[in-house]
Amino acid sequence: DTMQYIKSPVSTVVMGMAASAGSLILTAGEAGQRIALPNARVMVHQPSGGFRGTASDIERHAEDIIATKR
Repeated sequence: DTMQYIKSPVSTVVMGMAASAGSLILTAGEAGQRIALPNARVMVHQPSGGFRGTASDIERHAEDIIATKR
């Protein structure tokens, strides 16, 4: 959220790898100022998580993850 509210444009640059949350930070940069160097890698994976609790708690968490995946 902070990057979206800063008045100055924010450039994001990937040198090496932007993995997991790093890939999300890359997308928060100003349009046209998001850069990945030629040999950089961006890794995005499916959401995952572990849960404990009642069956209804686990079901609710599973529904949230499925919605996030879409």
